[in-house]
Amino acid sequence: MSFFSINKFKNNKINNYCFSFIIPIFLTFPYLFSYIFFTPSNAIALEQDIHRNTAVSIDEEIRGLEDAIRVANESEARDIVKNKDGDTVSPKITEENNDINSKSTIKVLMFGYHQVRETKSSDGPKTRAFITSPETFEKEMKFLSDNGYRTISTTDYINYLKTGKTDFNLNKSVILTFDDGYASQYTNALPILKKYGFTGTFFIYSDCIDKYPACMTSAEIKDLALNGMKIGNHTDHHAFLPKYNTDIVRNEIEINKQKIIDMVGTSSVENVFAYPYGGTDERVEEIVKSFNYEGAVGVMSSKKKQDKDLFNLKRYLLGEDYDYFLILFK
Repeated sequence: MSFFSINKFKNNKINNYCFSFIIPIFLTFPYLFSYIFFTPSNAIALEQDIHRNTAVSIDEEIRGLEDAIRVANESEARDIVKNKDGDTVSPKITEENNDINSKSTIKVLMFGYHQVRETKSSDGPKTRAFITSPETFEKEMKFLSDNGYRTISTTDYINYLKTGKTDFNLNKSVILTFDDGYASQYTNALPILKKYGFTGTFFIYSDCIDKYPACMTSAEIKDLALNGMKIGNHTDHHAFLPKYNTDIVRNEIEINKQKIIDMVGTSSVENVFAYPYGGTDERVEEIVKSFNYEGAVGVMSSKKKQDKDLFNLKRYLLGEDYDYFLILFK
């Protein structure tokens, strides 16, 4: 064998070695790195840290999805009623809408609030989208009261969907929900709810409770319950459940469920689950059902009558736009 043939043979062996061992290791390194440093448990810890440092603000990417949903809703609200001075006026409540539980006209609106406070200069646009000022919140509650609406629980509505029977006028009923456990819900929203005789469901994630100034304390959550409010499960760490494996999803639901019972007892628990970010899929829904919940709530993707999927009931997420709130009653 010539010198060149020997070198060629050696080079081929080296090349084969590289292709067989070194290159595969190099290609798999990113996956090994992500497995070591970004396991689901670490991902939840990272998400938890995001909430801690931004007063329970939402992950940018998924918050963007919620923004997109909101834009889709608002794009349908083009025919806002104006008076001669150009001011927004209340939509006309028609006789059709007053028909007692006519199946062709039932439209139970479910609203989702987050923070109820004035905006701050440090609030970014994605945070501002989910802040309702106390003034606007009171205007909305006054509108409901002046037009003869009452609040019902999500469980009340689910019972109607299951049985087709109810003792109250669903066309004059709304469902009020509050997500995450913000302190402003207790300090600002609760007094207004009490003023108008309304109730709501507060879906909390317990990891923030008693820890951060932006969140309620367990004593405040107990006081919500004493004032007739219901407390619901929103996972332990506000986790976007489709991202995680089944064990983690179950833990997020089970741990928070028990913490809520420990705080307020079973009588004040709303036996309905709220998906963080509205994020769910078939697997997640089956896991939620396994905990014997009556149903679950997500977010609305378009302006339409409430659907009948008990484990993905839709909510309109509200911010500061009072015109948008009004148009939903048209």
